[in-house]
Amino acid sequence: MYAKLSREITRESKISIDGVFITEFMPHAPESYVKVYLMGLTLAYNDMDNSPEQIATTLGIDTNLVFEAFSYWADYGVVNILSTNPPSIEFLPV
Repeated sequence: MYAKLSREITRESKISIDGVFITEFMPHAPESYVKVYLMGLTLAYNDMDNSPEQIATTLGIDTNLVFEAFSYWADYGVVNILSTNPPSIEFLPV
């Protein structure tokens, strides 16, 4: 599985988007990166296929854009890239 949630997130029973993400990160991020983050989070939370290919197909974008987006979010500390081969990320609390 490409993405997983940190233990802190899985303790909750719902998908939560921190207000800091919305007010501080989202306004400055490219729109497609925000979509990748939210789609990946949703698919990971619901234990659905959340491979880069699935995220790209669902959003109608190129798979490379998925990798670029998660690299962007890793730079801001909201995801952790666990492995690049095979690709694996972890969503972190904001």
